[in-house]
Amino acid sequence: MFVTQAILTAAAAVTQASPAPVAPSAAPIAAVKAGRSLVGGAWTGKFLQKDWTFRFSDEDGQLRGTFVTAGRTNWQPLEAIVVSGRSVSFAIESKPKVSFALELDPAVGSMSGTVTLDGLATVPFSATRNP
Repeated sequence: MFVTQAILTAAAAVTQASPAPVAPSAAPIAAVKAGRSLVGGAWTGKFLQKDWTFRFSDEDGQLRGTFVTAGRTNWQPLEAIVVSGRSVSFAIESKPKVSFALELDPAVGSMSGTVTLDGLATVPFSATRNP
């Protein structure tokens, strides 16, 4: 009985000493939504001597993306889309893996950076927002 009472007393002391829970800040959520709105829409750029069009949209709170190359009609999904501030990165499932690391410039409606073909090369890339 003495051990049980000691445990209950210690638990009560810890509970009383614990700070009140803090409500999560809306700031990180707002920053994520702002980044998504910066990248949302359609963008076109040239890579491997072809025009590539990318579409980004917020679907049920998740950023989704697809792409199509000139002369094709079937949109393919983008993978690993990450937006942080004005930085956006994403990948295309292929062999070799193709990864984009870009910086958005919302003032001029462009994004630029690099495309990495895994194990082969890293080349510059830029795209402009479609009207």
